[in-house]
Amino acid sequence: IKNKLDNKIIIMVSGRIIPKFYPILVYLGIDLIDCSYSMFLSAENFYDTIEYLLPIYKVKYLPCSCVACKGKLNYLFNKKHSGEKIDLLSLHNLITASNYMKKIKQYLNYEDYRVFVEKSSLDETNLISILKILDKKYFNYLKYETPIIQKSKNIRCLGPSSYNRPDFQHFRENAIKNFEPESWTRLIILLPCSSKKPYSKSKSHKAFYNVIRKFSEFPDFQEFILTSPLGVIPRQLENIYPANSYDISVTGEWDNEEINITAEMLIRMVEKYEPEIPILCHLKDGYLEIAKKASSKLPHNFVFSEIQDKTTSMESLQSLENLIKENINKFQVKSDKIENISKSWIRKFVKILDYQFGIGSGTKVIPNGLKPIRVRGNDQIDLKDLETQEKLGVFKYSTGQIVLTLPGLKRLIQTPNSINSNYIVFNGEEIRGNTLFRKGVLDYSLDLIPNSQVVIVDEAKKKIIGSGELIVGSNFIKNSKSGRIAKIYEWK
Repeated sequence: IKNKLDNKIIIMVSGRIIPKFYPILVYLGIDLIDCSYSMFLSAENFYDTIEYLLPIYKVKYLPCSCVACKGKLNYLFNKKHSGEKIDLLSLHNLITASNYMKKIKQYLNYEDYRVFVEKSSLDETNLISILKILDKKYFNYLKYETPIIQKSKNIRCLGPSSYNRPDFQHFRENAIKNFEPESWTRLIILLPCSSKKPYSKSKSHKAFYNVIRKFSEFPDFQEFILTSPLGVIPRQLENIYPANSYDISVTGEWDNEEINITAEMLIRMVEKYEPEIPILCHLKDGYLEIAKKASSKLPHNFVFSEIQDKTTSMESLQSLENLIKENINKFQVKSDKIENISKSWIRKFVKILDYQFGIGSGTKVIPNGLKPIRVRGNDQIDLKDLETQEKLGVFKYSTGQIVLTLPGLKRLIQTPNSINSNYIVFNGEEIRGNTLFRKGVLDYSLDLIPNSQVVIVDEAKKKIIGSGELIVGSNFIKNSKSGRIAKIYEWK
């Protein structure tokens, strides 16, 4: 509905709606919910616990401490015809509905609302089905309406209902589309994920790193981390959302959907590389199954380390080291690595820029190398050109995204009239203030996603006049005539 009508129109639903359905309705974009059905249920002697509607005669222990439950309601359960009982039941059910809506607002504004919707749907098969249908059939709409980038959130994956949530799908699509192999790659190493994020901070990956760093050629190695439900994480992208934030229960067993998602993404990532590049697999259990499934569909040579007990055992790590020694010279690199961008963090920044803005963006913004400066207390790294000392952008740990300054954007977009994505045309020559409103938008690209960076150009599209963080997506802009569009970072 909101895809076709003005987004300022308030949508209300009414009918046989119980509080349990409120989270999915809000997720779908409903603004107001009529809770009068709770009054009817009270007249029918039903007690609402959110999880279940219980006939009042079955309630032996009141799970609520509202004024009705702390009062006389407990003593009226066995009275068949009692107006007072119906009044107190109505009061309880309305308080329950009101409190649940407050919890929804809390999660909607300050927590990961998607996981709240999933959690509230786990014991209702119809709601789970709705979520799966939304993810698979309406992703191209949802990604413009739900947070694809979140700040400092712990994203819990609850099972199959989490596998294709919009931010996970967006990550997989963007990584496959925008990750380009480094021309100096001579080895690909597949590693398992870790519970600690980013992976390089974990004990297991520090152990892997100690082995890999024994070789002076380690900048020529491409590491891919296999994980569920995100799929395949290039080492250079381990710091971006949602790779830096997700959490999933680990049992060592993978279901078929997890294996298929990860194997398919692995195939798409590996097929970008020359078939002669050896692929070293330091994996066990479900991870190993994924690698073998992918190897059966690729011409590349997959070789496997010998895992003794754990992947971090001394014997297993020695096997990985031996495997690297045996394969390090099997592929002759056709081009020299670019010294200024082959260092670990610089490689990350180049690939993060590619992920955000498209292939080649990293080398456009960072042609001379980079001087990263950690800003104490601000949880960010300032990115300065190695030669000119010009500030090009800021890397934010909270999202793993790079916010480019105007000089950085000008390197990326040398001719504003040719820009075709992530832009807004301002209705004027200059922009001031900290908020861009709908009336100031003359034109815009159709790929705008909430919380991502947007480039603001003048009405003639001759110069970049500002940049900002989107508050809403392109669908909202299309269907509204007023409202806030972006927070402005910088203007010229």
